[in-house]
Parts: sequence; structure tokens; C-alpha cells
Amino acid sequence: MATPPMNKEVDPYASHVYDLFRWRGSIITAIFPYWLTSVAWSALISALYVSVGVHVIGFTTTLITILSMVTSLILVFRTNTAYDRFWEGRRLWSQLVVSVRNMARVIWIHGKEPTVADILAKKTAINLLAAFAVATKHYLRQEYNHDYDDLKFLVAHIPKYTMPSSNESYEDQINKPDKWKRWLNPVAGTNGSVRHRKSFFHTKPKASSDLSYSPEAVLDSADIAKFRGSNNIPLEISLYLSSYINSQRQKDLLDVPSTTATMNALNSLVECLTGFERILRTPIPAAYSIHLSQTIWVYILALPFQLVASFGYVTIIVQAIASFTLLGIEAIGKEIENPFGEFHVY
Repeated sequence: MATPPMNKEVDPYASHVYDLFRWRGSIITAIFPYWLTSVAWSALISALYVSVGVHVIGFTTTLITILSMVTSLILVFRTNTAYDRFWEGRRLWSQLVVSVRNMARVIWIHGKEPTVADILAKKTAINLLAAFAVATKHYLRQEYNHDYDDLKFLVAHIPKYTMPSSNESYEDQINKPDKWKRWLNPVAGTNGSVRHRKSFFHTKPKASSDLSYSPEAVLDSADIAKFRGSNNIPLEISLYLSSYINSQRQKDLLDVPSTTATMNALNSLVECLTGFERILRTPIPAAYSIHLSQTIWVYILALPFQLVASFGYVTIIVQAIASFTLLGIEAIGKEIENPFGEFHVY
């Protein structure tokens, strides 16, 4: 009996004849109202010239050449810049995946586990690595909550702290310099006292230090709810992972090379998170986007005046094709500018 063929994933590189009629994943719905407006405008100009006889509105095609060159240059730059941002987001996500895999491998293989508690701590760290990737996805979509089906079971065992988020504007941050001073306890090396709390991983501190490496040593749980407005769950998870690595090293359950490897991977995770925030919070300047849109519409609105004398009512068809192309390229640039949104890549 022949073995039934295995189910194959959709090939994102496959080309199909029906792509010409494909609706899902296209930008037709995004540009349709604007495209319809441009077609109606060309129909009005054609009717005035052909049916009414207002021939004064017919111009030469010299303006088409000038506007075409300017519009194409701006569109190319806009699309290339948007694609660079899209590809940078993909590159950073690949780097995040590599760091998670490397860190999980080192922790699982090289970490010693003399007790059941150490095995549970190791499993917890692996879960937190998975949670970091999932939480980063939600964070970039501005979904600041723990109660998502793919996240809550990974972080249900940790306190719900809220760390500073880069989604708060720079102006808001610098205008509130005392925001943290009321709740941050003095750290080691200052004249204040540090609250001694039990570490999340129950690490027994060495005799030379009573400091806990859990975030609880710095943030007061009674006041933590006041930071609900800026929720950075991935950064919070990175603190727990750093605490775990430190506790394992203190108990000599992780050797120096493995500790270095895990810390480098953790630093790479935070670097990826910061890179994601840079892309998310630094859009293409509004002045450029506005000027591009205005230039495209000047070209679209001027095009019928230059074609109607030669094409008559066929101007409507030419206008429909030209506006669909220009508006479509602009819409694609806007869509891929933010690589963390919801769109269909194939």
C-alpha cells in the first residue's frame, strides 16, 4: 500500500498563475477608495473635453516627463527605505532565535542539577527563554498584558512587574525626571540600605554579600502597580534570566565558559529588543511621507489634462492603470515600514 504524501507547508517562493486575481495579501482594499477617486477625476476631465468641448483643458505632455522623474525617484527611495526596515526587523528576529537556542542549549546541557530544585530552576529558565520571544512579539504589537494564551502559562509563576517601555515618548520621559526616585531603593555602594529579600530562585547569598539578584531587591512590590502605564515584559524576563545565571554561578552549577556564553546570549537578546524598539519607535519622517503623497496626487490629478487630447475617453483606462501602480507602490511602502504589524508575506 502506497504511503500517502506528507502535508507540505505553503511555499512562500512559489509563483502561481492565479496571483493576478489574488485578493488576500494584496493592497487593493487599502488603495481602492483613492484609486476610484482618481478614475472618477479622469472621467470628469474626459467628459469635459470630449462631450462638452472644453478643449482649453488639454495640455502638452511635457509636464508628464518632469513629474514622472520626480515621482519615481521619491517612490524608489520610500520603498527601499521601507524594505530596509522590514529586512532589519527580520534579521533581528533571526538573531533573537539564535540567541534563544544557544542559551537554552548551554543551560540545559552544561548546567548541573544536584537537586530537584535545580532541575525545576533549569526548566523555569528554559520556559522564560520561550516567554521572552513570545512576550517580545506581543510587546511590539503594543499588547501589554500577560494574559495571552501563548504567554500566560510561561510567566504565570513570576510577579507581574512593569519595566520602563520605549513606547513612552522621549519628551514624556525627560519631563518626568523624578518618576523613579520615589520607588527605587538605594543600591550597593550608596549611603542607603538595600532591602534583603529572598531571591526568586531561592539562591543563598554568599557570606560576603546579602544582596539578592532578583528585581525584588530593587523594586518595592507595594508600589510596583504605579508603573502599570509602561509595561516591558521582555525586559523584565531578562532580569530574571540574569538572576538565574548569577545564582547558578554562585552555587558553582555553571562553569565560567558556560556563564560567559549565557550572558553573551542574554546581552544579544536585550540588544535585539532594543533594535526592535528602534524600528518601531522611529518611523519614516512625516514630512517625507506627506510630501510623497502630495507629489503622487499632483501627478495623478495632472495626468488626465495631458492625455485627454490624444486619448479621449481612453484616458480613463490609462489613468486607472497609472494610479493603481503609483498608489499601490506607496501603500506597499507604508505596509512594510512597520515589520511588526499584521500583513501577509505570501
